[in-house]
Amino acid sequence: MFYIRMVLRNIRRHKYKSFFNMMVCIAILGFLNIYTGNLVHTQEQLETISRTIPIKAVITNAAGDAESGLFIHDKRVQSVLHSSNIANAVFTLQSVGYINDSQVSLMAANTYRAFPGMEANNFFSSELNECLVTQSFLDNHHLKVGDEITVEQYYYELLDYIYQNLLPLDTITYTISGVVDEHVDLSAGDSLAPDILLPLNTVRNIYTQNNLTFFADSGSFTAANPLALNQLKEEMHEAGFMEVNSNADLSLDGNSLIIQDSTFIQTAGNLLKGHTVMQNCFPVILLLPILSGFVSSYLITNSRQEEFAIMRSLGIRKSNCIMTFLLENGILLLLSCIPGALPGILLFRIGINTLLLNAALFLFCYLAGTFAALIILSKISIVEVLTKAD
Repeated sequence: MFYIRMVLRNIRRHKYKSFFNMMVCIAILGFLNIYTGNLVHTQEQLETISRTIPIKAVITNAAGDAESGLFIHDKRVQSVLHSSNIANAVFTLQSVGYINDSQVSLMAANTYRAFPGMEANNFFSSELNECLVTQSFLDNHHLKVGDEITVEQYYYELLDYIYQNLLPLDTITYTISGVVDEHVDLSAGDSLAPDILLPLNTVRNIYTQNNLTFFADSGSFTAANPLALNQLKEEMHEAGFMEVNSNADLSLDGNSLIIQDSTFIQTAGNLLKGHTVMQNCFPVILLLPILSGFVSSYLITNSRQEEFAIMRSLGIRKSNCIMTFLLENGILLLLSCIPGALPGILLFRIGINTLLLNAALFLFCYLAGTFAALIILSKISIVEVLTKAD
């Protein structure tokens, strides 16, 4: 309690210096809040743009002239499916099979999004031996939902990057779990509409059981966070995807990406650059309160060397002297927080959490500079200062 009374008495005694110190604190804190508010506002604008202009990507061959009928290696498929930078990944695989010598078309997919018009469902995330069929398939084979069908499935093998060879895969029994609505578009790219739809993981498991490497034949996705586009590109490069080269040789290997980001970059380019510059300037912004705390505190406390020396001569420990000066500055800083918050509130309407974070950050940095100045001050010779005073 004694030290608090001493601090308050010092603030009143040195009211002009205290006022100057407060003005410095208000100016710096106001600048920090304007900087933060601008950063948050830019971030919100970019997030709005990213929601209205999604970045889509399509897996193609090296030349970029084929988006379906490809051979996309399972390692690349899994890299896309398990990436936190990717949303709404869609993979399909079309093949043929036979039911009682009658040829049928099959298509596996990992999500209902592969078929425009289909209602959201969890069927394609299953690994069960179940299938969806068209109404015409049921009518032609005199079947109903709940019946089982035995399909002799085939798969395509890639030869020399451009040739396909049709080989038997396995004979599998599926349960018909539903009928595809007639309004659903079952065509995927240049593929013919299938008779039977299967979960992609079910077919992938069949490949594994037969010691075969799984391949998807088409793939696409959207960027989960367009602001992290560079991270996404780097991740996809590490996964084995390349940029499209129009002069590349003919190939069915799905190893390239077309990322449709030009519209987003044109719209958000300047904002993105400004946001990046402001983020990179953050360490410099933090130096401002540290240096200001050091300079202003050094100038003010240096003019109070005699006061510091008298306190020490009265037997007050050096650490208590330093704490007294720190407490004095801390009270002035707290009094500066409300007027220092006004620019951020009025210009950007930043929230209370951001204001409190800025105030805490400013308080810490400014007092760190003050502490450094006080350490230098504490090294003065008490006798020399008191002699000069006499």
